[in-house]
Amino acid sequence: MNPGYLVLHPLATSHAPPAERLIDSLRELGLVGEQDGDTGGRYRPGNAYLRLITYLGCSPSIPLADNPQEESCHLRLLGPYPAPTLISGSNSRPPRCPHCGHPFTRWQEWLQHGHDSPCHQCGARRQLERLQWREQAAVARLFLLISHVFPGEAVPVERLMHTLHREGGDWRYAYVQQPRRWCAGKGFSML
Repeated sequence: MNPGYLVLHPLATSHAPPAERLIDSLRELGLVGEQDGDTGGRYRPGNAYLRLITYLGCSPSIPLADNPQEESCHLRLLGPYPAPTLISGSNSRPPRCPHCGHPFTRWQEWLQHGHDSPCHQCGARRQLERLQWREQAAVARLFLLISHVFPGEAVPVERLMHTLHREGGDWRYAYVQQPRRWCAGKGFSML
């Protein structure tokens, strides 16, 4: 069973870096290996994967090879999407207002019914891409998901973040379990 994903994403939501150029750079760096199966956008870890993703803890279990496809670590590129898209999971907690820090407990309902209501605490306009998700969800137009990562178990190293920055500005990361995607007008769908 997949315990979750490390989700890397550009901070800017106004555009997405070119996907093919990004994959080429990540392949050259050694993060991304061969395409995994017939489905586009899914890749095996590259030969430098364990030098670019640091696993924390005393004995992480990293299923890199010799497992059925769904039980092996893989990298998946999602997007680019025409508008900012939310990737959240069963572990995602209410985001906070970026102005006052007030928790936004009814965020899923807000997404389903349009998202133009102000913060109940300070009155600031809520914008999906500006909410503070605290590494438990991500908003972008392009995502790189790395499977079989428990929340907080692995972090990208500076060299990887520098390569991502070169391809598309500042990047962040989040951890999601049982990920689902929210698109305006379409609602949530499981990934």
